[in-house]
Amino acid sequence: MNFDRRTQILLQLQRLTGSQSNALHNLIELGLIESDKLEELINEMTKERFKKGQAYLEFARSLDINVSENQTHIVSRNYYGMYHLARATVFHTHRRDIDSHDRLPEAFGQIVGATLKEKLEKWRDARNVLEYSPYTPTDITIICSESMSDAQEILTMCKEYLKGRGVLIEVS
Repeated sequence: MNFDRRTQILLQLQRLTGSQSNALHNLIELGLIESDKLEELINEMTKERFKKGQAYLEFARSLDINVSENQTHIVSRNYYGMYHLARATVFHTHRRDIDSHDRLPEAFGQIVGATLKEKLEKWRDARNVLEYSPYTPTDITIICSESMSDAQEILTMCKEYLKGRGVLIEVS
């Protein structure tokens, strides 16, 4: 994939290891890098990740829940929306990106609590079943509705949490 130079640098910044992050903070302490500029970049990256999650949720909401061909996609897009909202929250808090579907819920739960951690895990598991199994649960419409409700809860919680950290995000 091709990215412009700025995007390449932002992608590298979100992938800093712990020791690289420490080195960056040492440069800030020495006055060689302005902390305000770094904070602006982190806020921008957080907003971009949040908006990606928001877009997945909007797409899921745009699908007709009563059309069977849409139902797996509704749950899947809701899960990926929640996943990116959680990634944005974890990134802003820990200053590192956790993209592992297995490790992210734990880090997210440490920030927002066990209930939302469990919901993120629940929808990852549901997405896996729905996308990889040839069988559809008989209560798929209820499952879709619940995924929308939980996605909205995570969206609201992440938005409020980030707002408390000074990151203002418009929710559509």
